[in-house]
Amino acid sequence: PELLRLTRELTERPQDAAARSAMEAWVKPEQNKYGFTYYAVYNRDAVIIAAHDQAFLGVKSTLLIRVPELQTKGYVVTPPFRAKFTSREAALKGQRDYFQLPCRTVVERTVTLGYFCIGSDPRTLLYPLLSASWSGRTGEAVLIDRDGRMHSPSRFDADIEGDPEAYEDRQASRLYTRVPTPRATPSGKLPLPTGHDPLTRMAQALVTSRNGRTGFMDSYVDYRNVPVVGEGQWLDELNLGLIVEIDEAEAYRASYFAVF
Repeated sequence: PELLRLTRELTERPQDAAARSAMEAWVKPEQNKYGFTYYAVYNRDAVIIAAHDQAFLGVKSTLLIRVPELQTKGYVVTPPFRAKFTSREAALKGQRDYFQLPCRTVVERTVTLGYFCIGSDPRTLLYPLLSASWSGRTGEAVLIDRDGRMHSPSRFDADIEGDPEAYEDRQASRLYTRVPTPRATPSGKLPLPTGHDPLTRMAQALVTSRNGRTGFMDSYVDYRNVPVVGEGQWLDELNLGLIVEIDEAEAYRASYFAVF
């Protein structure tokens, strides 16, 4: 009821500093309780009308593409993304803001007033959780969308041609789980996979899987053109796939030793 009332007041008076302050006072205890860092309130057009930092006020969000899903389910979780605009805190550090936001629709009777999101920086929890599972010298776990775009860091980013920070606004990674055309690069590093390259066999199996699972797979190459073994699981709540892989040579090293 309180969220409904506060959202109604914000949508009726989006420029009212007192309405934003009232929302801030209500959100703070919720943030502290669950360890969230960020929040945003959007109107029906997915424009931010209240947020943890005023730098984001008036921004039309990428949440817009999830509005149909929000209307159907009433709840979504965004993939990790970089904010288009920078908060004061991040600007002081010379950094960009990264978000992952659980969002819900705020409905009064049958009328959608807007959307409420509260979340955290994936670099403080999600990404360390994924990297903690990287086994051996070549094992890694990454999140991908249905286009094969990565939404989490790769341990091999520095081995691939180009600037690891030179990726599109709002994307959390410049890499795709796609097989690049073998080619020489000026730096001698691995070629950069692009959205035009074919999906890896693992990524293709995952995004087309009927039950959201690939099972164990081997004898295929990853986005570095390196033979790997791995398994994938589609995470419906995140609308992302989780891929866990390790180089085939490392995974089967003991077997190769036993044979020879």
